[in-house]
Amino acid sequence: MNLKTVDLRRSFSDFNLLVNFEAKEGELICLLGPSGCGKTTALQLIAGIQTPDSGRIYLGDRDITDLPPWKRNIGLVFQDYALFPHMSVEENIAYGLRQKGTAAETIHSRVKELLSLVRLQGYCRRKPHELSGGEKQRVALARAVAPSPSLLLLDEPLSALDARLRIKLRREIREIQQRIGLTTIYVTHDQEEALSISDRIIMMKDGEIQQIGTPQEMYNHPINSFVAKFIGNANLLPVSKRTEDRKYYFFRPDDTRLSTTPSAAADIFEKQMTIRSVEYAGSHYVVEGSDGESSLRAHLRQEPKTSISFGDAPGSSCWFQVEKTKLKLLSH
Repeated sequence: MNLKTVDLRRSFSDFNLLVNFEAKEGELICLLGPSGCGKTTALQLIAGIQTPDSGRIYLGDRDITDLPPWKRNIGLVFQDYALFPHMSVEENIAYGLRQKGTAAETIHSRVKELLSLVRLQGYCRRKPHELSGGEKQRVALARAVAPSPSLLLLDEPLSALDARLRIKLRREIREIQQRIGLTTIYVTHDQEEALSISDRIIMMKDGEIQQIGTPQEMYNHPINSFVAKFIGNANLLPVSKRTEDRKYYFFRPDDTRLSTTPSAAADIFEKQMTIRSVEYAGSHYVVEGSDGESSLRAHLRQEPKTSISFGDAPGSSCWFQVEKTKLKLLSH
């Protein structure tokens, strides 16, 4: 089903949340932003864990704003798994189905199907303490989708796992979500995670939505400097020194190249900088320059064919250049 929030508000003593967005049926949307931006509060309002001060929430044709959580037909996955420690994997997954009074034969069939879906065949008798973090999260996911909810909510489900396992599990979550076609809202502060799995991203800051778009739109066409800096690495140069202007030239380090001499081409934007650092990042070098007021970065796949060697580059003067077609003007 599709989800829609209309002027959904929640206020605290020092924080105000306002969200308007719609998730289409079968879509995975990431609520992305720094800690304290309101993304988990928005999720809890949709789940019914918190009550909004005003506004409405629609799931399909139903207004669920005033319904208790157990009547919303929503699956929820927390970052700390929240499995019942005294129950086996099978019992945890079956819990929601038993609460609905589902027949035992149907429960057995559904649990078997989900164990296969999350690649935990043969784990049905194990208890949560016998599982790894990744296995626990798979069980939590299976339990959430077992009663066939209309909507799935995930609150930073991978934040407790190590980096390599997070990458593996986010792919699995995306694959499962696409296979069952379940509308999903996924909260994360990890921009790489949001870029890799979402159909669309909702970028939040200070309780407000900054921009909504596909990962490609958000990365290539950020609406302001905050979005540009949060999603991917960004070069931002003030248009003028007057603080009231608050306009920036924006371009990506991947589109930036270096030269020891200024360019004569009319289609090149450039800025002279002193190289402050050079870091080797495996697939590329990260070269950072500064003019005392601003800094720029260039991601280079190999050492540039200039008289500057990366070995003695720090302290050298260099021109950071970008094609003007890659240059965008952003507000603060």
